[in-house]
This record gives sequence, C-alpha cells and structure tokens, in this order.
Amino acid sequence: MNQVKSILISLISSILVLSCASVGAQEIPSDWCGIYEGEMSIYQGPTLAEKLPVRFSLLALEEGDGWTYLMEYQSEKYGNIVKDYQIVKQDSLPAHVFLLDEKDGIFIPMYMMDNCFYSRFEVGDMGLSSIMQFRPDGDIFFEIFSNKISSADQSSSNPDDEGHSYELTSYETFTTQKVLFKKVE
Repeated sequence: MNQVKSILISLISSILVLSCASVGAQEIPSDWCGIYEGEMSIYQGPTLAEKLPVRFSLLALEEGDGWTYLMEYQSEKYGNIVKDYQIVKQDSLPAHVFLLDEKDGIFIPMYMMDNCFYSRFEVGDMGLSSIMQFRPDGDIFFEIFSNKISSADQSSSNPDDEGHSYELTSYETFTTQKVLFKKVE
C-alpha cells in the first residue's frame, strides 16, 4: 500500500514538474490588456456582506517589462479603495512566474498556469489565496479568499498496513471577494 502511494506521488510530482517546465517563456497576451468592470461580491462566512462596482485596468507599461494592475472600488464600509500595483516579469524567475509589485517593497509571486494567475501568501495571522483567470470569451474571473492561520484544525489518517499515517492541517475560509470582469475598453 505504501509503495502504491509513493508511485502515485512520484507520478503526480513528475506531471506537475513537466507541465510547469513546458510552459516556456510567457508574457501577458496583448488581448488580455484593457479596462474591465464588474460587480464584486464580498462574503463573510456564508453571508453576502456587500456588493460593489469594481474597475480593473491591465495595461502594458510604456517603459519596462510589466503591466499595470489597477483595481478601484467604492465600499460603503471602507470608502474608496485603490489597489495600484504592477505585474512585473524578471528574467531570473522561471517563465511562468510573475511578481505583483505593490510598490512598497512587497512582491507577491503569481504563478501562471492554463491562463490563470495563482497566488498564496500570508499577512500576519491571515492566509490568502487568489486566482485571476483569463477566459476565452475575454472576461476575467478574480477571487481572493482568506483564513486565520491560528485557527488551524488538525486530523490524522488511520495507519496503513505498515503503520504509516499522515497529518492534515485545514483552515476555515471566512472571507472571499469575487468578481467577473467584462472588458469595456
């Protein structure tokens, strides 16, 4: 049983490595660039806490190798919120890795796979995961969700025939923000 697990883990790992290595040099396709609008839904637990209009700009920078990442929305609870960042590409990184530069010394790696950017990062006691998916119809789906790291739950598998078991750590997702952006310019 343990040998079967090892073979499956090796096979899955090989597939992941090969799929990442075969991505090749990547840039953000020019048809993704533009100005988008949508309505963001913000959930706190299972409750829809707020819906608000959002504008997102993804444009090639005039100088340098990168793109704007400008997300603007007006929240009744928090006021006007502007996320004025840049997406940059560094030659020292693998072809599928981009950086979200928050322009304050913080860089969040963004991993491009199958027309999606994936990120996972922590701020204090918060774990955050995000996806930005570029869809064939020209829309962009964006979602970011968070959990408290200190509220982790642990569980363990039953031992296999050789007495081996594994531990799992899970986290309650307590907020999510998601929006389907439509290109307007």
